[in-house]
Amino acid sequence: MMEEGDDVLEHINKLKTLAEQLEAVGGSSLRGRSGDHTSRQPE
Repeated sequence: MMEEGDDVLEHINKLKTLAEQLEAVGGSSLRGRSGDHTSRQPE
């Protein structure tokens, strides 16, 4: 996660790398969800 002293671009690149690694091992893709930061209540 983001650490003190990291810049925002560096943090975004770390998150992209983690998403790619997750996808490579069969996890769900996080692509296209970068702007979706709202909490949703179950229906």
